[in-house]
Amino acid sequence: MIDLTKWFVMPLSSGSFGRETHHLEGTTLDGKAAEKAYHVDTGYSLKFVKSQQGWPVEIKPYDSQWIYDRTTENGWTSPNDFKQFNPMLAMCPRFWDGVSRGPMHDSSPFEFWQNCVKVKTSDYGKIKYEIGGPYSIDFRGDVGETDSIILRFFGNGNNSGYPDLEELYLTLKAGWMKWAHYKLKNGVYEIDAATLHNKIVAGGPPPINFPCMVIP
Repeated sequence: MIDLTKWFVMPLSSGSFGRETHHLEGTTLDGKAAEKAYHVDTGYSLKFVKSQQGWPVEIKPYDSQWIYDRTTENGWTSPNDFKQFNPMLAMCPRFWDGVSRGPMHDSSPFEFWQNCVKVKTSDYGKIKYEIGGPYSIDFRGDVGETDSIILRFFGNGNNSGYPDLEELYLTLKAGWMKWAHYKLKNGVYEIDAATLHNKIVAGGPPPINFPCMVIP
C-alpha cells in the first residue's frame, strides 16, 4: 500500500534538502514565474503555502482512509478570502493499493468567503477522481527524472461528459510537482494552464496566515 500523503509533500530533510528548510519554485505554462510552493504536513492536513506572506494556502485534510479537497484561495488580495468545499470531498484514498481508481461525487458544493464571511455558495457539479502510476517522468530542473503518481480530477460533469480536467503530479522526491488544467474541446482535452515547480530553493515555510478559522 502507498501512503499518498508522502507523495503530496516534500520529505523532511534526509540529505541536502527538506520541506522544513526548502520550498519549490518554477514556471507557468506561458513561461512566467509561478507562485512559490511551501509544503507543510501537520499530521492532520497537507498545507501548500503559495508565498512568503504565509497565504494564500491550499488545505487538504486527511485521516486514516482519505485525503480530502477542502480549501483554496479566492483571489490574492487578502488572507481572509478563500473558497472551500463544504462538505470537504474525498479526493483519493490515504493508502492506495496501486490499482483502484478513485472516488466519484454526484455533487460538489463549495463556498466563497470574503473578510471571513461566507458570501455565496455554488456547485461544481458531478466530479470524479482517477489515480495512476507511478510513471517515470523527467521534470528537469533540480528534480530531474523520478517516479510520479498522477491524480486526475474530472469536474463540472454533465450528460455529455466532464468539461474540466485537472492533473496533480505527485512525487516521493519533492512532493506535488506539477498542476495542469485542460478543457474538453471536440472530444479532446486541450491544456490551457499549468504550473511546474521543479526548482528546489532554500527557505522553509513561513507561519501560515489563515485567520478566519482553525484547520488542524
